[in-house]
Amino acid sequence: MFDDLYFEDSYEVVEEWNSSKLTVTVYPIPAKSKLTFKVDHVENYPILVELFDLNGKSLFRSKFNEDDLFEVGVDSFNPGLYIYHLTNIDTGQQASGKFIVTD
Repeated sequence: MFDDLYFEDSYEVVEEWNSSKLTVTVYPIPAKSKLTFKVDHVENYPILVELFDLNGKSLFRSKFNEDDLFEVGVDSFNPGLYIYHLTNIDTGQQASGKFIVTD
């Protein structure tokens, strides 16, 4: 009755890529004098970098062109917790996170 059955194993791999987010590495944390941002897999520039205090006050805003590694001086910031927000102006991709500044 089942002599003509044939089973085959097959696997399908689906790799997800979230196109709405930038992949960012931020270091050192905690920061003392400068904060380094490394943005992975960027095809279009510029990248807008914004830094805020916890009250939402903008402390830094600048565009970076043609470089996936850039530094921002934070030596004038008081010790504490801050927020970064990066936006690829061309594609709308974004990334946000927190960082700490120490003495």
